Amino acid sequence: MRLLQAADIFVEKGKEQASKRPSSMRGQRKPPTTQNVRMTELENSQFQFQNFQSRSRVDARLWLDCRLALVKGMMTEIRGMGDVKGPKDKVLPELGECREYCAEGIAEAEACGDVEMQAEFLMQGVLLNIMDGVGSEDTAALLQEILKLLASLQRVSTPGKLLQSLATVELIDLSTAAMAQGEKKDDITEKTAIEYINAQTGVLNQMQLLGEKLEHYYPAGQMLHHSSPVTPMRDIFLPHVLLLAQVKLRIGHAMARNAARAARAGPSDEVTHKWISALGVLMTALEICRVCVTREANLEAEILLYIGKVQRQLFHLGKFNGRSAVSTFMEAIRTSYTTDHDLGLIRQAYIEIALVYMTSGGMVVYREESTQESAPESGDETQSTTTTPTFLPKTPPQKAKRRTTKVRKEKTRAKSTTRQEEGDADKERRAAWLAIRCAAAVGQAQRARLLLTGDPSVTSHPVDTKAQADIPEFVVLDLVSGYVFGEKKVVYKDDIEEAMAALVESLQEEQPIETYEDEINKARAETKDLSWIHLLGYQSILQRMCSTVTISTELETQDENKAAKDDLDLGFISHIQFNHNLNHDVIRSTLFSGPLSLRLNHLHNFLTSHLQLYAATCCAIYPPIGLSLDIQVDMLPELPIIYKSYAGNLTNPLDAQPEATTVEQALPPGTRLDVYKPSDKNILTASENELSLQWYQPAFEEYQSYRRPPTASVTSVNLEQKIMLLYVIGKKGDKVSAPQPLPLGLNWMSVSQVVDLHDRLAVLAQRADISLVEKAKKEKDVPAPAAAATPATKGKKVARIKALSPKVKKDEQLEALLHQCMSDVQMLFGTIAEKEPTEEADIPFEVNRTNIHNFERLFDPSYGYTLKAGQLYNWCVKMFS
Repeated sequence: MRLLQAADIFVEKGKEQASKRPSSMRGQRKPPTTQNVRMTELENSQFQFQNFQSRSRVDARLWLDCRLALVKGMMTEIRGMGDVKGPKDKVLPELGECREYCAEGIAEAEACGDVEMQAEFLMQGVLLNIMDGVGSEDTAALLQEILKLLASLQRVSTPGKLLQSLATVELIDLSTAAMAQGEKKDDITEKTAIEYINAQTGVLNQMQLLGEKLEHYYPAGQMLHHSSPVTPMRDIFLPHVLLLAQVKLRIGHAMARNAARAARAGPSDEVTHKWISALGVLMTALEICRVCVTREANLEAEILLYIGKVQRQLFHLGKFNGRSAVSTFMEAIRTSYTTDHDLGLIRQAYIEIALVYMTSGGMVVYREESTQESAPESGDETQSTTTTPTFLPKTPPQKAKRRTTKVRKEKTRAKSTTRQEEGDADKERRAAWLAIRCAAAVGQAQRARLLLTGDPSVTSHPVDTKAQADIPEFVVLDLVSGYVFGEKKVVYKDDIEEAMAALVESLQEEQPIETYEDEINKARAETKDLSWIHLLGYQSILQRMCSTVTISTELETQDENKAAKDDLDLGFISHIQFNHNLNHDVIRSTLFSGPLSLRLNHLHNFLTSHLQLYAATCCAIYPPIGLSLDIQVDMLPELPIIYKSYAGNLTNPLDAQPEATTVEQALPPGTRLDVYKPSDKNILTASENELSLQWYQPAFEEYQSYRRPPTASVTSVNLEQKIMLLYVIGKKGDKVSAPQPLPLGLNWMSVSQVVDLHDRLAVLAQRADISLVEKAKKEKDVPAPAAAATPATKGKKVARIKALSPKVKKDEQLEALLHQCMSDVQMLFGTIAEKEPTEEADIPFEVNRTNIHNFERLFDPSYGYTLKAGQLYNWCVKMFS
């Protein structure tokens, strides 16, 4: 009896503790928001009958599939703008929050024992976190739980394996993007390359099970990055094809980063082999992306950008034609320009084109540490950089007078060859000058886009009727659908009217079911209260969700004791102790950015058509003809690039003919041939004296120098990161086709010093907005003295007004900070020594808000600036002479 009583079968089991999940998926963290959602009462007999009928016809699997379809449908709504028209008090919402349904789906799948369905709902939670801007730690925890759940299964279905691969790649991206850059993380891409290759192996194995044949390379296990399906692929409709292209892009990028780090020790055959291997993987990714049914234009443009960057590195090593690399960058610009109009990608491509032409034109030399610097001067005082000298061929000596004619012919031939070489160098120099000016124009467009939401001409300008009719449907549904869809709220006068409401409703005629067009028209009618701020804010949310930099958050802590303090007590906070290097260890676009880029494409075309200020200031320059130089036939050896071409998937076999007919290569989805292109007249020709600065941190070139030796407290050597400065000086009347040389050059500067200088200039600009705004108003109110004011009464009246006007005092702190910033600029360019005492001379330009703001924008490492002629221009140009 005692044994029976102690048996486990009679022991009452306690409640199992639920697995710990991140806060975003634990359910409702606040009072439920679905209290206003119309629900059927459980005590209602009709509901009980319908519930019984539903349970008899719907099993658990179908129920979970329906809930997952509901969650995925709600996920297409971008909810970052919130309630754009205030509280939703006119209609009764039919659905609750998507996160609540997702949490309920996880609980139901767990109760039914469906592990794969739990993972599916958790992945939707990951997308929700990315949309809502939740911290990367929470999102990474969800991805780890997905992988843990799927790893616990003995057998995983095909959709489950695809989900496992997606979670793996997204976790690597998120972890790398959120990782702090430093000396200990120098070999991070060595680790991520292996992880991406393992993810690629999983995708290829799934494709093999689905009927594809694979091709591997020997030695086995050492060239897994080149593994790919056999050409032509049997099924390009598989969702694995697009994922394979995305994974190969990440593998090629990681391999290129490893090659860039290996190139610090100097060029070698091993470094060249690494660059060639990375180029082959990226070219295979491009071929797969182009034949995929779900082809993505933003993915294709980014692959082209990285292919061009690797080709430029091979060009520096003398293994590739530079103008072929330029054509790759031009294709990347055109692809992005006609689709989602990614300004950051376009600006990078223009700067890369400038670097190629500056190197081929002899203006930049390539160091052994895989970095570039300006070529040494040859005595020309007017130019900051000079082309490499051209050596004339030796003329054969004259042996007799009868050979004079032959010698003259040979001299003429030699001179013509030299002129042709000099002509090519001049063309490349002008193309580099043009590329930097295009990049500066794109940088100004990026800054104008950020400041557009604060422009009074935009905030006060309503959306007209014509623009309301052309707003894209997805924007209309995302912004105002909550105010339209649902049952209208009814306010009853008393309890009797509420009780009789059901009877009155039954006697009314049944209303026809609304179609999709009817619902769209109803929602579009509610857009009359929207402003341009709502549309621009919606575009900013889409851009944030497409970038790996903005979806990850990194917390930086600052020691109060070590915080830099300014002597002038102007509220200055220095960021010099923080890390300001761009995270080049991860690619630019996210794994799920394809559908979002299509929305950006439609929204950009809408804004350029209906918002004049956006079209005038926020669009990039289409690639001018002067950037496309003829590709010369060189004698370079053919590179042993290993890549797969899937041209066979672009052919259409005909029944009557055994041979296949090649189909012209289709453009990426969403490409618009009639896209808006702003005028490039001001870029091709300098209307006045201009100075354009562009700051750039190349992804595959890392210029590092020793700042200080290790000490007792710091055991490692502190490496000072540097940033590349490209400058162009355009004089009035300069044209791309001008025969005279156009001044341009390149410098490397300390990132920390540039950031510290920009912090001080930002404080200076804020101080100027406060102290100089009254001065500007006073100058407008002072009347100009009349030339013919002879009566004494008029003179007394003017004098009395001047006497009543308060005298404008100088802001000594403002001018002191301006002097300090000017000294920092001079030390940055090396015109004065770092510890050399400088006397505060007169400021060589007028101290006003315009000059100070231009000064701050000029040294903004994010975008750069183009400075027009003036006193500030005259002072800045001296730094480059």
